[in-house]
Amino acid sequence: MEGVDSGSGGTSRSQRRVGILYDERMCRHHTPDGEPHPENPNRIRAIWSKLQSAGVARRCEVLNAKEAEDKYILSVHGKSHVDVIRNISSKQFNSRRNRIASKFNSIYLNEGSSEAAYLAAGSVVEVAKRVAKGELDSAFAIVRPPGHHAEHDEAMGFCLYNNVAIATNFLLSEKELSINKILIVDWDVHHGNGTQKTFWKDPRVLFFSVHRHEFGSFYPANDDGDYTMIGEGPGAGYNINVPWENGRCGDADYLAVWDHILIPVAKQFNPDMILISAGFDAAVGDPLGGCRVTPYGYAMMLKKLMDFARGKIVLALEGGYNLASISNSALACMEVLLDDKTVTGSTEAYPFESTWRVIQAVRQELKAFWSVLADELPIKLTSQKAPIPMKQILIPSSDSEAEDVEELLQDVILPLSTLRVDEDHHVLAESASVSWRSDLSKIDIWYATFGSNMWKPRFLCYIEGGLVNGMQKPCSGSMDKSLPKEILWKTFPHRLFFGRESTRRWGLGGVAFLNPKSKNEDIVHMCLYRITLEQFNDVLLQENVPSYDMGSPLFDLTSLDCIKEEGSINLEAVKNGWYHNVVYLGMEQDIPILTMTCDASDIENFKLGKVPLRAPSEDYANVLVRGLVEGGQLSEEGAVSYIKEAATKHLSNTARTPAKAKKEKAREAVDAPIAAERTTGVNCINIFMEGLKSVQSAPVYTHRSRHLSPLVRTSSLRYVQTPYRNRVWMTMSSMSFNSVSASVHSLEGSKLSHSDNTLPSKEVLDLWRNANAVCFDVDSTVCVDEGIDELAEFCGAGNAVAEWTARAMGGSVPFEEALAARLSLFNPSLSQVQDFLKRPPRISPGMNELILKLKARKTDVYLISGGFRQMISPVASILGIPPENIFANQLLFGSSGEFLGFDTNEPTSRSGGKATAVQQIRKAHGYKALVMIGDGATDLEARKPGGADLFICYGGVQLREAVAAKADWLVFNFKDLINSLD
Repeated sequence: MEGVDSGSGGTSRSQRRVGILYDERMCRHHTPDGEPHPENPNRIRAIWSKLQSAGVARRCEVLNAKEAEDKYILSVHGKSHVDVIRNISSKQFNSRRNRIASKFNSIYLNEGSSEAAYLAAGSVVEVAKRVAKGELDSAFAIVRPPGHHAEHDEAMGFCLYNNVAIATNFLLSEKELSINKILIVDWDVHHGNGTQKTFWKDPRVLFFSVHRHEFGSFYPANDDGDYTMIGEGPGAGYNINVPWENGRCGDADYLAVWDHILIPVAKQFNPDMILISAGFDAAVGDPLGGCRVTPYGYAMMLKKLMDFARGKIVLALEGGYNLASISNSALACMEVLLDDKTVTGSTEAYPFESTWRVIQAVRQELKAFWSVLADELPIKLTSQKAPIPMKQILIPSSDSEAEDVEELLQDVILPLSTLRVDEDHHVLAESASVSWRSDLSKIDIWYATFGSNMWKPRFLCYIEGGLVNGMQKPCSGSMDKSLPKEILWKTFPHRLFFGRESTRRWGLGGVAFLNPKSKNEDIVHMCLYRITLEQFNDVLLQENVPSYDMGSPLFDLTSLDCIKEEGSINLEAVKNGWYHNVVYLGMEQDIPILTMTCDASDIENFKLGKVPLRAPSEDYANVLVRGLVEGGQLSEEGAVSYIKEAATKHLSNTARTPAKAKKEKAREAVDAPIAAERTTGVNCINIFMEGLKSVQSAPVYTHRSRHLSPLVRTSSLRYVQTPYRNRVWMTMSSMSFNSVSASVHSLEGSKLSHSDNTLPSKEVLDLWRNANAVCFDVDSTVCVDEGIDELAEFCGAGNAVAEWTARAMGGSVPFEEALAARLSLFNPSLSQVQDFLKRPPRISPGMNELILKLKARKTDVYLISGGFRQMISPVASILGIPPENIFANQLLFGSSGEFLGFDTNEPTSRSGGKATAVQQIRKAHGYKALVMIGDGATDLEARKPGGADLFICYGGVQLREAVAAKADWLVFNFKDLINSLD
């Protein structure tokens, strides 16, 4: 894509008047103690220095900064917010400034913050006014702090006031300026959430943002930046989001979006003026952005906009944290504004496949509002794609960067609030870690535990490393392995409950959570360990994420001071963890008591059933009982009763009316034969009975609750802990209950309650016995694990990826979308995969015997998986399945072992792919009868004409009800299949 000459809409080179605004006073906003931070004064100093040395500044009209008037700021922000920012730097706020900053997301404040915020907003207003009046053709406001994240009543993401939004409202309100329609282009790598919300219903403003989104996992980590967010009411269609699904997007990707979305819509919209939120953190080498836009790319994006609004364009600096990248990018843009000439440079790369997918989705969403988007893009165009991230990026030869930009690109982007850099803009590592550890090792806190950590041997796993009986994953331990100085027990007025489907450390079953809000009628027993604040940070880390760059603490001395007044602090750096909310419980011996749990929004999700409430597993419950008993708090019977109450009591805060209580009592009486109790709309039944000794018994599956006679006393049924989720396994016995817990799924209202597919018909059995070939899914079928989930956890992204897996396997999102989303969360390197594969695969019980049985019957066996060949080949080798009988995806790596993506040519890389693979197998070999066995929606798809004749759903690891209800045969034990072949 070569340089393009100017269009007719611009002003000639000799007439162009360009303004530039820089003021050293905006450098007075910095971290309180001078600590390194990516958003620092050197950002604007570096740009200004570059423009001066290149001779650009003397070709421009240099403008003086002006503070914004409150009346203009109040058009965007609320009065309370303006009052805080106006006064935050005054002496009266000296003692409270850090505490106030901690309330916000990724914000610091100091004595110079107020002045800088007012100068930044006022400067953008000033240059916009000069351009609107025609005194200047265009201008660049080199301002900080940035603004596009700041919302009506909230500073966030380094932004205090929304500079561009304030200037936009100013232009629209000053009628004599005759600016009636404004196009805002936000090319910062992060979504401009604050600007979007400001103009959500305003058809006078066309807001366009292109940003890394990665399905809501990239900062600001919500759904606001999704392409479906198009505005509301009269503003519907005037909000355009282009959300990247992955990092490493470069010139080709951005220019494709310009050519096929932004430029056509801009022509139809015909703005009177253009404001650009010019963040340069999508540039090559930016430590936060992870994208690869070159100075040429930025110049071309700006050049293409010069044809609109008679070239009336204002750039306002937003993000950008590599000093060389932002300086070179800003220089390239200024040369476009000044010269309006051919842009030199080129890019030979094609956009990623995901880029075309996003472009087409955006066009489809908005075609009803913009007729220029109605036509389908030619296949010849969209087939020109780079399906994997490319190693090489072209950068202008005139830009001699002092460092290798490839080394600066981060495969894992740290949250904005936690990244620390030095004066030369390098990420700080071990030296910083040593410094904060030394400081925090001198401070003691009480860590109050309410779950498995109440048992001392379990808690010491977080200090010394290792695991106790029942745990499936070891702990890494703390840097300081000193034992707790003191241990004591206390009770607190908080609600204990159990939730989540399963955990990596304990397997199936819920784990303990504490409602962060206290209620006098609730009592929770807590074991307090006196440890250092340094150790507490290491425990926080292990509770929330497998790995993290601890160059800075998660919870520091400032946090400790603030939490005493605030009551709790959410940790942005580990927000995807389950225990990211640190709660202050008071003082003991003048030492603060801290615990960690979920936050209020999580509580609401538990209440609404968006996140499941689940009883704990037997192993987990036993550890809680041991902690309470050995700690001298309760007897065994009392401990079991305590856990039972926590797992069965309604989480809702709504008081029960007499009528409601009567209704619930009647329901409990009906459900008594199966000891069922429903919990806040979640189909979870928690059974807790006396005794700790588990009983070994051959289970007999009862699949329909209505088959149980109400005349059978509950004492004659023995509940046995099983690895099978959401099912009851029972044997008849005259003994009392001997299991601490069992998590049982109520079949009331379930599709399976109306199905007899656990009992195969004669036709199904005949097909199974006469099959010429059997195709097996691998994850959660042949193996007990979901391979990509295990790999993700190994690489540090287990929880986030597991949630996507559940959505994919349940069929709620297209498989290829979920696969790309999951991989983008952790981008595994070749060395990580090789290290991961050193662990032997876990084969499902009975699988080896079943394969041998099928082979003895001359039945061909295939493995068909949406997972990856690298992980499936060892499984095939163990089971004696030839490599040519594997149909799976392939991870792709570069010459240095960096992750490049996956092979999209493999049929199983997309929805319907397993069906395609089965059809190919059947056609190639002419099988008369073929069976598919698996657990997910993509396995069920294989049962179609020309594909599988029979689908057997295996629910022994994961039971997906929507899939199981449509299966020809539902089994929970491969022994059933083996025995049926005799």
